[in-house]
Amino acid sequence: MIIKRGLKMYFACLVTFFQPSLLCAQVGGAQNGDVILVKNLREIYPSNPVLVESYGVCDSQSTIINLPSVVWRVPSYGYDKMSQLKYALGENKDLMIYKDASGVAVIRRRGLASKLLPIKIDNLKFDENQQYSVELAMIALLKSAPVKKTMSDLDMKSMPKFGGLISGPDPGQPHLVGALNGQTFESVILSIVSKFQGIMVYKECSLKNGSKRFSYDYYYPQ
Repeated sequence: MIIKRGLKMYFACLVTFFQPSLLCAQVGGAQNGDVILVKNLREIYPSNPVLVESYGVCDSQSTIINLPSVVWRVPSYGYDKMSQLKYALGENKDLMIYKDASGVAVIRRRGLASKLLPIKIDNLKFDENQQYSVELAMIALLKSAPVKKTMSDLDMKSMPKFGGLISGPDPGQPHLVGALNGQTFESVILSIVSKFQGIMVYKECSLKNGSKRFSYDYYYPQ
């Protein structure tokens, strides 16, 4: 869709995560919902950490959580990156977009009534391997006692989709501190995203029987 305002013209497109064929040629060009999202974020907000938090619809036949549709606009590239990101997603009134104190851009869907993200975690420890790996750090988070109890109470299961080899510690690479104290599930995720400078997509959904699912997909910076 092309919209004209005076002498200015910008492109807007509806990228629906239920119909991957509806791509935005000006911004996107990917094969599926999450990939479209990440590709657009990398183009509009390059080399910056992002945390996406959203509810979605459980696919009972798979581990996929389908996200609601998102409208993308191509921004005028004369502003700072955060302003460009807010403009690009400005048509989505159900999205809150802000920069956290850690420097991570947070895109949060209004109405996400998560009971997992705000839970308190007093003392989370990472061994040397976990300090250098997003995958292993997230596993340590999920194995913490408060998270395991909350997941059990809510009949909640995680559906992470990581792939590839996990490398060992490299002193020259970014890494987490050995322990995080007085944190929440969300603040731990923010620390991970901030340190490794990638994009994390966190999603929750509910099945008809009342049980809940969540997934976290991490995309390393290119």
